[in-house]
Amino acid sequence: MEKFYKRFFMGGIICIIGQTFINVYMYFGLSFEESSTLSTITLILISALLTAFNVYDNLGKVGGAGALFPLLDLPTLW
Repeated sequence: MEKFYKRFFMGGIICIIGQTFINVYMYFGLSFEESSTLSTITLILISALLTAFNVYDNLGKVGGAGALFPLLDLPTLW
Protein backbone atom coordinates (compact mmCIF):
# COMPACT_ATOMS: atom_id res chain seq x y z
CA MET A 1 0.00 0.00 0.00
CA GLU A 2 2.94 2.31 0.65
CA LYS A 3 4.03 2.01 -2.99
CA PHE A 4 0.56 3.07 -4.09
CA TYR A 5 0.77 6.28 -2.08
CA LYS A 6 4.25 7.10 -3.36
CA ARG A 7 3.15 6.60 -6.96
CA PHE A 8 -0.05 8.55 -6.43
CA PHE A 9 1.79 11.52 -4.94
CA MET A 10 4.55 11.43 -7.56
CA GLY A 11 1.95 11.60 -10.33
CA GLY A 12 0.10 14.34 -8.49
CA ILE A 13 3.23 16.42 -8.07
CA ILE A 14 4.02 16.15 -11.78
CA CYS A 15 0.46 17.21 -12.63
CA ILE A 16 0.70 20.18 -10.25
CA ILE A 17 3.94 21.25 -11.92
CA GLY A 18 2.30 20.98 -15.34
CA GLN A 19 -0.71 23.00 -14.22
CA THR A 20 1.60 25.63 -12.76
CA PHE A 21 3.33 25.98 -16.11
CA ILE A 22 -0.06 26.39 -17.83
CA ASN A 23 -1.07 29.09 -15.36
CA VAL A 24 2.23 30.95 -15.73
CA TYR A 25 2.05 30.85 -19.52
CA MET A 26 -1.54 32.09 -19.45
CA TYR A 27 -0.51 34.88 -17.07
CA PHE A 28 1.89 36.08 -19.73
CA GLY A 29 -0.93 36.33 -22.24
CA LEU A 30 -0.94 33.01 -24.08
CA SER A 31 -4.18 31.20 -24.84
CA PHE A 32 -5.10 27.98 -23.07
CA GLU A 33 -4.20 25.88 -26.11
CA GLU A 34 -0.81 27.54 -26.46
CA SER A 35 -0.17 27.26 -22.73
CA SER A 36 -1.07 23.58 -22.72
CA THR A 37 1.25 22.88 -25.63
CA LEU A 38 4.13 24.78 -24.04
CA SER A 39 3.49 23.06 -20.71
CA THR A 40 3.77 19.65 -22.36
CA ILE A 41 6.94 20.67 -24.18
CA THR A 42 8.41 22.04 -20.94
CA LEU A 43 7.64 18.85 -19.01
CA ILE A 44 9.18 16.72 -21.75
CA LEU A 45 12.27 18.95 -21.80
CA ILE A 46 12.60 18.71 -18.02
CA SER A 47 12.18 14.92 -18.22
CA ALA A 48 14.89 14.71 -20.89
CA LEU A 49 17.28 16.81 -18.80
CA LEU A 50 16.59 14.79 -15.66
CA THR A 51 17.15 11.60 -17.65
CA ALA A 52 20.45 12.94 -19.02
CA PHE A 53 21.65 13.64 -15.48
CA ASN A 54 20.41 10.23 -14.20
CA VAL A 55 17.91 11.84 -11.84
CA TYR A 56 14.72 10.64 -13.51
CA ASP A 57 15.69 6.99 -12.94
CA ASN A 58 15.69 7.62 -9.20
CA LEU A 59 12.31 9.35 -9.43
CA GLY A 60 11.03 6.36 -11.38
CA LYS A 61 12.23 3.99 -8.67
CA VAL A 62 10.37 5.97 -6.01
CA GLY A 63 7.31 6.95 -8.00
CA GLY A 64 7.04 3.97 -10.34
CA ALA A 65 4.34 4.42 -12.95
CA GLY A 66 3.28 7.66 -11.24
CA ALA A 67 6.33 9.29 -12.79
CA LEU A 68 5.33 8.13 -16.28
CA PHE A 69 1.57 8.35 -16.68
CA PRO A 70 1.02 12.08 -16.14
CA LEU A 71 3.05 12.79 -19.28
CA LEU A 72 1.07 10.20 -21.21
CA ASP A 73 -2.25 11.66 -20.04
CA LEU A 74 -1.53 15.30 -20.92
CA PRO A 75 -2.56 15.07 -24.61
CA THR A 76 -5.91 13.55 -23.63
CA LEU A 77 -6.77 16.60 -21.51
CA TRP A 78 -6.93 18.92 -24.52
